[in-house]
Amino acid sequence: MKHYSKKFIELPGVDERVAYIEVGSGDRDLLLIHGNMSGSLHYTPIIERLEGEFHIYAPDMKGYGDTTYRHHFTHLHEQADLIIEFCDKLGLKHLRVGGWSTGGAVTMSVAARRPDLVDQIVFFDSISLRGHPYFQRDEKGKPIYGKVYDSIEHMSSSNPQKATIEWMENKDFEKMTGLWNLVIYSGGPRPTEEENRLYMEETFKQRCLGESYWALSTFNITDTPTFYAEGDGLYHNIHQPILCFWGENDISVPWFNTHELPDYFGDQLKLVKVPHAGHSPISDQPDLLVEEMRKFLK
Repeated sequence: MKHYSKKFIELPGVDERVAYIEVGSGDRDLLLIHGNMSGSLHYTPIIERLEGEFHIYAPDMKGYGDTTYRHHFTHLHEQADLIIEFCDKLGLKHLRVGGWSTGGAVTMSVAARRPDLVDQIVFFDSISLRGHPYFQRDEKGKPIYGKVYDSIEHMSSSNPQKATIEWMENKDFEKMTGLWNLVIYSGGPRPTEEENRLYMEETFKQRCLGESYWALSTFNITDTPTFYAEGDGLYHNIHQPILCFWGENDISVPWFNTHELPDYFGDQLKLVKVPHAGHSPISDQPDLLVEEMRKFLK
């Protein structure tokens, strides 16, 4: 397993110092946007396989990894603002952009609001266009569909979010590894001990888990209201070709969320079900993903 160092760049517009991996060379630029409870280093299996073919950029979003968290956020469009300024600062355009899970939503926001930056899109088990809502739970711990939280504080102080936030803050390696094995590596080969240690160290750097839960719940770029958001209709501005991966054993973003993506994007989206993979096909089946990406990316 390769180990990558990070560079740093100040972005005055959003007033954050962004940490990012930059490797590779050539005239084909690939931007990779990580998901929740993760960071740029979680893309290591993809980066090490493609750095000889692409100029790769993998930033940490604000509040994640080694990027600062000077200003809190309530919406994923704010994370997209950081990515947009990052690209402008480095003079990047006509990118191939990959987004994993939460990063898929951020990719949608960037592609819709600044189409000059994005030529092609790759989703790795992305959340839907209508977000990933967290609902209140009954006495047995089951979600009550449609019963929303009224604030970030309410959501963060309720289980299971509260417990996960505490495990993160306490850097509880055993409990967080158990959580990832249960809901992230739910259907494929798990990382080696060395890989898991690297990924957990990156996970524990996150300082915005409560805000991320809220932002996932309130994301909606369709025309149809959800329980949390009216919808801004931005998906109409996304015209780039899309390669969409979904791990067939993913229980974090289940099939009923993923299958609606072709309904919105039609023929511009190619859906690839990844066998023996959970919510992290990046680590579960990197060779299969890279093979498909090589065929898709121009």
